[in-house]
Amino acid sequence: MLDKTIIIRNFSKSAYLYDEYANIQRFAANRLIEEIPSDDFKQILEIGCGTGIYTRLLKTRFGDSHIRAIDISEMMIRVARENTRAENVEFEIGDAEEIGLEEGYDLITSNSAIQWFESIENALRKYSSILNKGAWLVFSSFGPLTFIELATVLKNIRTDRDLFVASGNFPDKREIERLLSKFLNKVSVKEIVTQEEYPSLKDLLKSIKHTGVRGGMAGCDYIWSQGLLEAIEDIYMNNNGRITATYQIFLCKAAR
Repeated sequence: MLDKTIIIRNFSKSAYLYDEYANIQRFAANRLIEEIPSDDFKQILEIGCGTGIYTRLLKTRFGDSHIRAIDISEMMIRVARENTRAENVEFEIGDAEEIGLEEGYDLITSNSAIQWFESIENALRKYSSILNKGAWLVFSSFGPLTFIELATVLKNIRTDRDLFVASGNFPDKREIERLLSKFLNKVSVKEIVTQEEYPSLKDLLKSIKHTGVRGGMAGCDYIWSQGLLEAIEDIYMNNNGRITATYQIFLCKAAR
C-alpha cells in the first residue's frame, strides 16, 4: 500500500518546482480536457488539483462554471492559489478520499491523481453518488507500465533494502473499466503510451523527485550512493541503449 504521508511530504517539498518538471502531467491534462463531452457545467469538482495546471485549463474552457479544486498538500494549494486568479475557482486543502462532499456536481474531474488513492473503488463509489443525473466523471490515471524500464532495472539491483517502483501496482485498463462499470454508465477508457528521454539517470530521478512520484518508489527516500547510481545506469543503458521512461496514461470517463 502507498504511504500517503510520504506522498504528501514529497508533493509538498516539490510544490514550487513541480510545474518545471511536470511535462507528462501537462500532456495528460491537455489530452484529458478534450475528453470532457460538454461545455455546459455549472458546478465542477476537481480532485487532486496540485499546482493548478489542469485547473487553469478548466477555468479557460468553463469560464462561467464554479470550480471547487481540492488537494491533499497545503503547499500545492498555496502554489495553485498564487498561479490561478479567478473568483469562480475555490481551492481547498483536503484528502479527496475522506473529505465530506455534498451532492450536486455536473462534472467531477481529476488529472494524474487517482492512482495514488488507497481505495479507488471507494472513491469512485463516493463520487458517483454526488453527481447529478446525467453528469460526468472524467479523469486520467497512470497505469502499471509507467516507469517499466526503471522497474526492470531495479529488480536486478541488490541493496540492503528493496527498491521498486509502485506504479507496477497501479490499476490497469481492465480494472478501471470494471470499477467504473459498477457505479456509472457510458464507460470509456482510452490508453496512451508515450516515452520521455532523459540525458542521464540523475535527470530522470530529478524529474521523478520534483513531480512527487518518489512517494511511490520504495527505497528512494534515502540518498543513493554514486556507486549505486552508476550500477543502475549501466544496466539501464545495457537494456535500453538510452535513458527513457515509459508513461502509460488512461483517459477515463463515465456518466451517471
